Amino acid sequence: MAVCEARSIKKETQKSYEHEASRMIGLKLKMGRLFAKRLQEQVMIDVFGVDTGQKNRISEIENGKLPNAFMLMRLCSYYGVSADWVLGFS
Repeated sequence: MAVCEARSIKKETQKSYEHEASRMIGLKLKMGRLFAKRLQEQVMIDVFGVDTGQKNRISEIENGKLPNAFMLMRLCSYYGVSADWVLGFS
């Protein structure tokens, strides 16, 4: 196998892993929200002070768009779950 082909396969494997990790984080945050018995609209109001018509950010995160560290901390605190659990370390 040529070096270029090996690098290409490695990049594809890395992308696949990153995609699956993003999805897992989103699913864990959704589980946390459901454990906390909150609707996406409630989270946006309580955590971010945003009107109920703008639930898109929570939906994006739950569908695999990674939150920044600050948002992850706020959501974990609000849901009562640990960041370790959300990130798959525990």
